[in-house]
Amino acid sequence: MSAAHGAQALGTVRTLLCDAAGLDAQVMTDSWLGSIIDHRLRQRGMDCAKWLASLKTDKAEQTALVERALVHETWFFRDVAPFDYLIELARDRWLRRTAANPVRILSAPCASGEEAWSIATTLLAAGVAPDAVAVEAIDLSGAMVRTTQAGIYGPRSLRNHHADMLKPYADTLPDGGVRMGKLIRGCVNVSQVNLLHLPSGKSYDAIFCRNALMYMHEAARKRIVGLIRASLAPGAPLFVGHAEAAMLMGMGFRSAGPSRAFCVMAGPAAPPQACREPAKPAVAARPVAAPIPPAPKLREPKHHADPADLLRQAKALADGGALAEAMTPLRRLLEEDPMSAEGHALAGLILATLKDKPGAIRHLRKALFLDPGDEASKVSLDHLLGGRS
Repeated sequence: MSAAHGAQALGTVRTLLCDAAGLDAQVMTDSWLGSIIDHRLRQRGMDCAKWLASLKTDKAEQTALVERALVHETWFFRDVAPFDYLIELARDRWLRRTAANPVRILSAPCASGEEAWSIATTLLAAGVAPDAVAVEAIDLSGAMVRTTQAGIYGPRSLRNHHADMLKPYADTLPDGGVRMGKLIRGCVNVSQVNLLHLPSGKSYDAIFCRNALMYMHEAARKRIVGLIRASLAPGAPLFVGHAEAAMLMGMGFRSAGPSRAFCVMAGPAAPPQACREPAKPAVAARPVAAPIPPAPKLREPKHHADPADLLRQAKALADGGALAEAMTPLRRLLEEDPMSAEGHALAGLILATLKDKPGAIRHLRKALFLDPGDEASKVSLDHLLGGRS
């Protein structure tokens, strides 16, 4: 991209991504935007001036540009804990559901679709009848919608051990990947929808909207949260990314479920309740073809500064909205274990939310040095480095 057209191109693309996808203009780096522009110029075989002129009216090119900018990195049963909690909810609430009143769950944005198929698999494994499972997957990207509809995934998408749950519902391919089978295909509906324009009038038993809000500007975030709130059935959980749970504490939501599930519900914080025996299901659970193994338990702290316990404390505080307080156990953790990639990644995300940009950049760089495959930290760091390229 030539210097003569650089500033104009960057400004035009920033505005388009801000308006069309709700991305925060303040965290789009020049280098990141430049790489997207360069890719489109190569694809179109145009110089920058001609491409910018066509971008104003070419809706297909605008769509291609937005799709190139969106983050689509995901895999089956990503983060584990939300799906462990989902199976508890299914067995506690939804085993009586039928085709006339199915369990409706939204995956938005669904990216390449592994999350939507993971949700459907979890409900089936819990014992929910196949005709009572209605997962809706939406994404702004037409390419991602087509990938989800195809339901074919390579070994990289199966990196989590929970992916073994797919075996009863998917065919194994020669390369070690999978193709979604006929039974589960009837449980997932996929459509191209912009989250900024989520249709009204639907009610969901749960919504997964993970790692999307954190990249949006405030107006877009408020709009989407409002649309999601209106789409949640009473008492329905909303699963978000761990950096987003804290954002929602100040937007009329409260923490719900295990801390590592990063789940919230609409309404003020609930008063503490006495522990009681869990209620037994009203009906016996159907046979579970491939039950989810219990979530990995963090080891008990051996002393007051055990790194695993400090990380657990930090995550619990962050999930409850106490971001500044969460940094206290995180700092102790990093003193005990300065090579903790997960600790540096969490510190970076928290400090970014607290508007401590230099601190966030420092921790995210350390996280990536320790774990170069940490895609979430890569994207967060790239956004934070705006204006430095």
